[in-house]
Amino acid sequence: MSNLDDKLTWYKLKFKQLNPIHIGKKNYGVLSETRLFIPGWTMWGSLVNSYGKLNGEIDEAFQEGKTLFKNITCFYPEPLDGEVMFPNFKDGKLYMGNISETDFRMRYTDTYVSTAIEAPYFAAMEESLHEIEIILPGEKGNTEKELYWVGLVGIEKDREEEFKKFINQLVEIYVGGDLTYGFGKMEFIHGGLEELLVDKNELKKWGINETGNIINDKNCFIKNYVEFKNNYELKKGSLEFIVMYDFSSDIPSIETKGYYFTPGSEININNQEKRKFTLKRGVFVEI
Repeated sequence: MSNLDDKLTWYKLKFKQLNPIHIGKKNYGVLSETRLFIPGWTMWGSLVNSYGKLNGEIDEAFQEGKTLFKNITCFYPEPLDGEVMFPNFKDGKLYMGNISETDFRMRYTDTYVSTAIEAPYFAAMEESLHEIEIILPGEKGNTEKELYWVGLVGIEKDREEEFKKFINQLVEIYVGGDLTYGFGKMEFIHGGLEELLVDKNELKKWGINETGNIINDKNCFIKNYVEFKNNYELKKGSLEFIVMYDFSSDIPSIETKGYYFTPGSEININNQEKRKFTLKRGVFVEI
């Protein structure tokens, strides 16, 4: 097992969205809003599930997957032939890449309406209307502008063969909630393993070094969640309350909970050069 000072081998994973996806965030009355990016813990769960299924669907395989993909970033949308749309804040408003949150939702999201049915009468039950906001596989009215999703995963040196075997077998994954409605299907974009490798310059764009520690240059926005500390300064952005679960046993337990700076925020970490962080399921935690 590698220690926290060992370099990881970083790969960029890219998926083509085939179906609408819903990444749960908040409920406003009957409307369930979607996030506009995929948190690391959500993509981690999808990859672990795929890894387990491709390795016999036994408990041991799922447990191996949980540790194999632990050093994973959040995933962000990338339109065909476009740039990765990292979240960022301008004038107090959230942007995805160069377009505002409002504009992104107008272009790429829609609403799916469902109702619960009373079986004897095949009629909608009272107060059963539920609207689910979904991210579409491409821009409305322009099928050529397909949506892809990209993120990074750091693999320990002694587990690279496991990872390579999995990647060579991977075809598709299912991400997010409400999969029973046919949501969440994504196709893995295969390329040679050399093409998936990420160098130092690419890592820097994601705010990570080779060991998985945070790089937080001044005037740059974070690409993953960062655990809130009183001696961190929020320059612009937002906080979110998150509950992180420990899935190492059959019954998940709460590992940690608290407030985290959201991706796209700009923060100032005092004495950062003396601090050490680890990236775990899309969240930087100080150790």
